[in-house]
Amino acid sequence: MNTPLHQHTTARTSHHESGTTAPVGETVAAPRRRPEPPAWRQAFNQVEVVVGRPLESMTNSPEAAAILIVTDRLARGVFQQIDALASWGIHQLHLPSQRDVRMLQRQLSAIQRQLSDVQAELYQFRSRDERPGR
Repeated sequence: MNTPLHQHTTARTSHHESGTTAPVGETVAAPRRRPEPPAWRQAFNQVEVVVGRPLESMTNSPEAAAILIVTDRLARGVFQQIDALASWGIHQLHLPSQRDVRMLQRQLSAIQRQLSDVQAELYQFRSRDERPGR
């Protein structure tokens, strides 16, 4: 078989040394080579080495972790201010803000839990009254 995956070569020596050559006329499997990756993958790998290694060493530092924590806190503070300003503007238009909707959802959930409790008590009360001998 002489397919690219099963290429064989014939040894040209007349003697046989263990592990180095094959007897004359015997075939030896050629080592398989991995196919070349596509050009885009080669370019990506090069960029990854050039950019990735310095970036990785920088992001694994304690300073980078501290910067991320401070940035997160600052961002949360800014977004809270923006949310408060947006809520004020929405209220000026006589519309409910996101905070108002969340509060109503919590209230509705509480009412639904209370209603479930009342239904369970009513079911137990009716079950007692329907028992024989009462």
